[in-house]
Amino acid sequence: MNEIPQGLIDGKPIEEKLLPRRALAEWLTEQGFPISYSTITKYCSPAINCGPPTEAYWGRLPMHRPSRALDWARARLRPAAPATTTP
Repeated sequence: MNEIPQGLIDGKPIEEKLLPRRALAEWLTEQGFPISYSTITKYCSPAINCGPPTEAYWGRLPMHRPSRALDWARARLRPAAPATTTP
């Protein structure tokens, strides 16, 4: 869907597209981090406040930078539990 642009144009960094939460949920799922719109909304609520960083607002819609959201998703990964054997 939306790829993160990288590189320079005329010596200036390419600007990333900001995504609203619904599009961000779809994009993160495509990147291998299955998450729903409602889960992102819950994590971003003031009561929980552990969601991806909000870059700006378009009217009332919070907008997110895909690269920062991907960093947030990667930071939420935890190591797998060691395999246990039963005698």
